[in-house]
Formats: sequence, C-alpha cells, structure tokens
Amino acid sequence: MRHHSHTVARHLASALRNRKPKIIFIEGPHEATDLIPFVVDPKTEPPVAIYSSYRDDTNVLGLNGVASPAADIPARFAAWYPLTAYSPEYVAMKVAAAIGAEVVFIDLPHYALVGRRTDRAKDGPPPAAEADDTLITRSGFYQQLAAAAGFKTWDEAWDTLFENPHGTDHEAFRRELATFCCGVRTTSDLATEAATGNAERERHFLKVIRETLTARKVKPEQAAVVCGGFHLFLDRADPEPPPEPPEGTVYTTVVPYSFFRVSEMAGYGAGNRAPQFYQTCFDLVAAGRPDDIAMEHAIAVLRQVRKGGDPLSTADAIAITHHAGMLARLRGRHHTTLDDIDDALVTCCCKGAPDDEGAKLRAAMDAAGIGTKIGKVTAKLGRLPIVADFHALLADLNLGEVLGKEKKLAVRLDKRDPVAARRSAFFHRLVFLEIPFTALAGTGGDFSGTLFREDWQLKWDPKTEPALIEQNLYGDTVESAAVNRLREAIAMAGANAGATCDRLVRAVDMDLPDLVQVAEAAVGRAVDTDPAFPSLAEALRHLAVLDRYAAFRGSRRAVLEDLLTRCYDRACFALPGSAAVPEEEQKGVVDGLVSVADILQRAETGRYDRVLFAEATRRASRQRRSCVARSWGSCARSENCRPSRWQPRWPGWLGPPRTSWSRPATCSTACSPSRVRPSCSAPTP
Repeated sequence: MRHHSHTVARHLASALRNRKPKIIFIEGPHEATDLIPFVVDPKTEPPVAIYSSYRDDTNVLGLNGVASPAADIPARFAAWYPLTAYSPEYVAMKVAAAIGAEVVFIDLPHYALVGRRTDRAKDGPPPAAEADDTLITRSGFYQQLAAAAGFKTWDEAWDTLFENPHGTDHEAFRRELATFCCGVRTTSDLATEAATGNAERERHFLKVIRETLTARKVKPEQAAVVCGGFHLFLDRADPEPPPEPPEGTVYTTVVPYSFFRVSEMAGYGAGNRAPQFYQTCFDLVAAGRPDDIAMEHAIAVLRQVRKGGDPLSTADAIAITHHAGMLARLRGRHHTTLDDIDDALVTCCCKGAPDDEGAKLRAAMDAAGIGTKIGKVTAKLGRLPIVADFHALLADLNLGEVLGKEKKLAVRLDKRDPVAARRSAFFHRLVFLEIPFTALAGTGGDFSGTLFREDWQLKWDPKTEPALIEQNLYGDTVESAAVNRLREAIAMAGANAGATCDRLVRAVDMDLPDLVQVAEAAVGRAVDTDPAFPSLAEALRHLAVLDRYAAFRGSRRAVLEDLLTRCYDRACFALPGSAAVPEEEQKGVVDGLVSVADILQRAETGRYDRVLFAEATRRASRQRRSCVARSWGSCARSENCRPSRWQPRWPGWLGPPRTSWSRPATCSTACSPSRVRPSCSAPTP
C-alpha cells in the first residue's frame, strides 16, 4: 500500500472482504495496538491521529543534555500517525471490525530508533511513513521511470500509475503494485535504508507476526499483512533481532486531527498534498461517480475564488473539466489526475502571469485541495490527564461558558483580585504552552498606572485538545507542563540576559514560585556574563516592570534590587562598545538606550547612578563620529540626561539604513547637535 491512497484503500477493502482473514497485521505503532477499538468506534470520525510520546526519565539513551537543553531535563520524543477515512490502515481496521478479524499493529515503536534520529525535531512527523516514500523516490528504478515518463514529482507518478478510479480488479492492482515495489526494492539505496532504520523495523514486523501466529495458533494463510509496498520484499531469513524499546514513560492516545495537519503544507513529511481532493475521489468512486471528480473539484476551487470577489461561473468549471481531460490524454494518462486539473485551472482562469495574477487562484486551489475538516474521537477513550486538568480548571475558574460559544469572549482582569490572578496565571500558562485558546489583547503597560490590568480574548478552538496532548510530554497538568517547558526555556536562554529575564517575567506571570527562584539565579549569571548592551537593556526593562509590582507578587525584593543594580551597572559599562555595532543591530542599540533613559527618568532620585549612564553615553559618542553618535552625545550633554528633551525625536534619528557608521558626505566636518547644514539629515535637539 501507500499511506493515504484512496485507491489502495478501495482495493484493500475488497480483498479483505473476499479473503476474510482471522488476523490482520497493520503497519502501525505496536505500542498503540490497544487503541484500535477506539479508532474504529462509530463515534470516531477521521481525520484522527494516533499519538505516541516517550520521556527518558532515567537517561537510558544518554541523550539528556544532548536532545534536551540540560542534563537534568529528560529527553522527550513524540510521533503522530495520522489516519483519514481513506487511509488504507483505517479502512483495514474498519473492515476487520466488520468481519470479526483481530488487528495487530506491527511497527517498531518510534523511540526504539531514537538514537539514530537525534537530528530530528522532537515533535517531527512519524518516521515510518516518511521513510517509505524516501526509499522509493531515491531508488534507481523510480528515477529512471520518472525520467522516461516525464513525471515531475512522486505524487504525479503515483497518481498516474495507481490512482485509477475506474479499476475494479483488486488482484490485478496488487500484482501491478507489487511489481513496481519489487523494482524499487532491488534498486534502492542501501545507505538510505540504513539511515531510515528500515531493517530494524522489518525485523520487528517479522517478530510480531510470528509470535502472534504462534500464540493464536493461526496458519499464515489465515492472516493478512497491510504494510508499505517497499516492505513486501523484506528479508524473511534475517537472523538479527529487532532493537528493544528503551525504558521510560510512554503515552499513547487517539486525538482529533485536521486535513491541514495531514497535508504537506503543515510539514508532515509523508503528507498528502490535497486531503480534501482525495476524500472527494474516495467518496465519488464509492458512489459510482468516478467521472465527476474533475468537475466537483473545479467547482470547489471556483467557490473559493468567488469568496475573493472574482466572478467565475459554472461555465468556467465546464471548461476546466474539458481542458483537464484533454491534458490527461495528451500526457498519456488513462484518467485525469490532480496535476491535470490544477494545470487546467491555471490555463482557463488565470489572466496573466501565474506567479503574479495567479496568486489568488493558487491560494484557492490550496484551500479547496486541502480542506478544513477536523475529526472527532469517541468519548469512550477518555482524556489524558493534562486535558482533564484543563477542563477542570475551566470549571474551577468559571470559564466553562467558553466551550459553548463560537464567538470570542472578552475578559478583563485586575490581577489584584485573587480569582483574576488565578485566571491570569492560567491564561499565561496556556499562551506559553502555545495552546490555541486565549490571547492577550492588551495590558496597562509598564508605566501607565494600570499595571495590574489585562484584557484577554478567549475562544474555543478544535485544535486546543490536540495542542494540549502535545504538551503531555512535559507533564500531567497544565502547571507541570508549564514548569517543565519553562525550565527548558531557561536553560536554552544561556547567557543572554534579555532572554533570561523574559523567562523570569513569564515565571512571575504564570505564578510559578519555584521557577521564579531558578530564573532569578539564571538572570544573575546572565547579567554578569552577557556583554551585549541591547540584551542588558532589555533585561533591565523586564526587571523594572517586575519591580513595579514586586510587593504584590510576593517577590524577594532584596534579590530584585540586587539584580536591578547589577544589570544597570553592566548595561552602562557595555554601552560604549555599542557604537561600532553592524548596521542591522543599530536599532536594537538605540531602542535599548531609550529604554534605559526612560527607566532613569521615572526612577526615584538616587535609585540609579545617573552620572554613570551619562558618562557611558559620552564615551559611546566618542567611538565613531557619525550623526547617530553625535545624537548620543547630545543626550549625554543634556541637563540631568533628561529623556523628555530627546526621546520623542529618537526614532527619527535612525533615519534610513546607512551602509556604515562613517559621516555622510553631506554632513559638515563641523556638524554638531546645535549647528546642522540644511542638507544634513541629523536633527537639531
């Protein structure tokens, strides 16, 4: 089979109904076999995905600190196995339920190969499906076939060779597909096979199949195996055992998925380029209307185009369908493919250059091809602890009404109120965990006098629970997940004072007192070692905000005072070296200078050594004699370094990007803040 092939699914269903095997082995995550009843439950509606996560609690892989930010942070890995209504694996499970056959997943758990895949993103696509397509496209047989036939992509080749909606002989289809896969296997790249862990996976296939047949006392001819076509010719005499999955914490569940996440546009390596289009193909063939595929898809695209205001009609859909059919015949195909329909759409509807005038049409084609469908999972499965905790918190904080609303709910909080403070911490945790449920619409600002006010927008999103499940790697509750994610973020910030202070602010906003102390220590180390003025200025700004409500938050005032003093001193000492930064860093330096000066102006008398800042600014102005540098000098020479005299003008002082810090040719050698020639872009303070 090929993953997400509607034609394979159709022929597979026919073959299984004819053969009626007692056991069906499917290329799926072996650790999730017990979830099959929930996948095929009538209340489950694809697209869904089997989610599997692994946490190396005891560092058995030796990757803590390598695949995680620090040695005391466990390495975490996750994989998703998407299923659409026309995925062969899903169809096989549904047929098995109908004929009373047992289903067993046979693929090696993804974390058993994690040592080979440390270069992967921790939450990347499932390796199995991606590896299957990679092995095919890199084979000599496929590459020569594609060159001879003129196939531009693997999707075009597959659709041309195998996605024939008119075929009905499943045995003939199986032979053709097996012949193709034999040619691919015999000419595949051995290095690619080794890199993808193909041999280890196939050893696990064989082990599970043999052990299950023996345990159930079932003959091989009474069983069926549903797997990628490449594995049909695995080495059955391979004496090597598969690798043992490492010990650790493993979670598996079934979650709602979306067509967008299944699609290639979402970054899924073995994705489906047009999930909704292939769903339409599957449905129309099942309804006995295979000849209507091109017309139905053309209508769907034009419907999207009309939403943008372009007046395209049914007559255009007829022309597109006719043109697509002619393109298919011209290209030697027995049926119209998505490539033919797409080319016909551009030819018939684009009145100019496809890359320019056709941009809106391309967007409509993507929207119609991918679709917006989101699946559902039966309530019988229950919820993972973090999802249950999320819903419990909604009820506890009187936010349950959001679940029944389709529109956004506006919430204004005054964090001096205990309930509002708890809500605020909950919302900040969700934002930090990137859960699509709430967004901060506005705050009172750092020094506006309404520091405790927050405005939030809440709206239920079908992606909320899948996003929560992804965070299951980090903890069983929203709070514990936020703690572990923030601990990672603090470690990743390293010696960047600004980034580390941002983590401290987040710890305070999320009301995580244990992490506040960890972040305070990290800020102290970063402030003492970070040589960059923009970063130190950002850190000072964050610390000044925390200082404003330190008493309310119960922060350790002495620690905060010490950090403020050290950060201010370090920023002043780092300022002179900022005059020579590259052009692309100039804005960051100026923003930092404005920020520090603003803090000085609003601070109580004697809180900071203003002379230190003024002297640092003068030293910076002497580094390079440019208009920007002289602007710094004018600030340093102003009375008490009062920002009110120059801050409103500061953004304009940068002007257009300059190629260097040298004086512009139009600027007089005697250019000064008080005497500027008309042709000079420097302002007069």
